[in-house]
Amino acid sequence: MRFETASRTDIGRSGKGRNEDAVGLHIPTDAEVLERYGILLAVADGVGGAPRGDEASRIAVETLLTTYYEAPADIPIAQRLKDAFAKANAAVVAADDEPSYKYMCTTLVAAAVFPDRAVFANVGDSRGYIIPSPAGAARQVTVDHSEVQEMVQQGLITPEQAEVASNRNIITRVVGSYSTVQVDLFDIRFAPGDTVLLCSDGLVTAVTDAEIAEILQYGLLEAAVDRLVELAKGPKGHDNVTVCAARLFL
Repeated sequence: MRFETASRTDIGRSGKGRNEDAVGLHIPTDAEVLERYGILLAVADGVGGAPRGDEASRIAVETLLTTYYEAPADIPIAQRLKDAFAKANAAVVAADDEPSYKYMCTTLVAAAVFPDRAVFANVGDSRGYIIPSPAGAARQVTVDHSEVQEMVQQGLITPEQAEVASNRNIITRVVGSYSTVQVDLFDIRFAPGDTVLLCSDGLVTAVTDAEIAEILQYGLLEAAVDRLVELAKGPKGHDNVTVCAARLFL
């Protein structure tokens, strides 16, 4: 199995004064573990307006990456991810016992990536994409858990109106607020050489899906991820930005 990976997180043009995003990327060194569990990508975005979003995102990502690989290999991949999300949620909730961490919460998106398949899991509005190679359009796999997405699904507004709506940053599901968490799962087949990309909303509010696809078509993945982050720090950017990507080959 050959693969290429890259990740980057940046404070961006946020007025928060700190980076409340977190990113995780684990590549097993054992060939059998790599074959059975895949490469795990994760991105979390601490919820703005809640205290210590940076700690919530960090705890969620670290717990997810640890617990996913602790699960028995005979458990289906989707169930491993679901269980790891539950443990990440419990870890963030448990940290609420610290007064300065009270009410902290975060989004979380992850993908277990194999040469011809990826299993995505998400809570909140951090996204997962597949970008086919060569010259394919970016395909959003995950569905945002947000007020505007619910309005789009109900036919109340168009996707274009959702992009500029005043309530576009209000999310309806998070990790860390309740004792249980509802996770969406997506098992997607794709061609070797396609790119799996996870990102916080700091990327997609500043960079279009078409721009994401175009940038990922050429050169090394690390350079493409750097280019996406720099573009998100341009005039349209207003938030922390995080990108994590993998490209696997048979």
